[in-house]
Amino acid sequence: MLSNKKVKINVEDVDIDKPLYDMDSYIGRVKYFFYITNPLNAFATNAQLDRAKTIVEIQRKKGKQNSCIEVEDLYRAKILYESAFHPGTGEKQTTLGRMSAQLPANTVLAACLTYFYKSMFSVVFWQWINQSFNALVNYTNRSSDSETSTALIMQCYLAAVFGAVSVSLIFKRLAKSASPVVGRFVPYIGCSAAHFVNVPLMRRNELQDGATLFDENGKKVGRSKTAAKRAIMQVVATRVAMSALPMLGTPVVIDYLIKQGIHFKNTFGPELALQAVGYAISIPTCLALFKPYQRITFRDLEEEAQEEVKAKTATKQRPYACAVYFNKGL
Repeated sequence: MLSNKKVKINVEDVDIDKPLYDMDSYIGRVKYFFYITNPLNAFATNAQLDRAKTIVEIQRKKGKQNSCIEVEDLYRAKILYESAFHPGTGEKQTTLGRMSAQLPANTVLAACLTYFYKSMFSVVFWQWINQSFNALVNYTNRSSDSETSTALIMQCYLAAVFGAVSVSLIFKRLAKSASPVVGRFVPYIGCSAAHFVNVPLMRRNELQDGATLFDENGKKVGRSKTAAKRAIMQVVATRVAMSALPMLGTPVVIDYLIKQGIHFKNTFGPELALQAVGYAISIPTCLALFKPYQRITFRDLEEEAQEEVKAKTATKQRPYACAVYFNKGL
């Protein structure tokens, strides 16, 4: 996967927390997310995940137990660990909430949304299912160690479903006089609108309390609402872009094939295949649009955050850290 050589590692020379690829470059991030979002990771057993976590934790402590592991096995454990455990809390994530489950789950949901779009019941039902899934994903991939109450989760869930269904029904009505293929864009519009509701509500605590800030050594030095806003808007943009290719491209391709004389007894199968191809491309390429860990300058922080950072980073050589970092979440 990462190396074809069977090399015995020297635990003193391997930094397990160092990214496998250049995260400052777009191509490097695409490669990283290609491995992290691999659907096969979602089928790893708890025993495999726990073993991967053990290997990573031992490597962080420079333990001798890893001295007989090969380089390929070490990095495979790192990828599996990062695909299933929250980077801020270290908690094992719910299987359906992991990014490795995005391809199979979104493929089925998007195919159902674009195929079963003609009746009001179908629109309401599939948007409800879709927003239930999105709420789980948004909570699972929240930034850092922020927590959300059960009451807030339900509030977000209901608001997102109501927003998505309302927008979908409005555009469905407006598209009645348009061509059938235009009407099939309605599910994408509804889903995109819902992201602007679902993501901020599921991560409301971050907007209220701020995203956790870290210095260059990974030490917590404060919280920032400005950083939280930036993180959430980037996540929303990523989610909207992620669904564009499969949900907009699939109806266009199916309509084109029918016009070319290729008729399907049932288009659900071809649509499912096209959705899978679309998401296989869009998931890693869209997640890579923004760096997972963002840099924010001291001057861009709000006054309260500046005071907190100044108090925790001031030294004899500098009055405060010129920049800090935060995990934007996925």
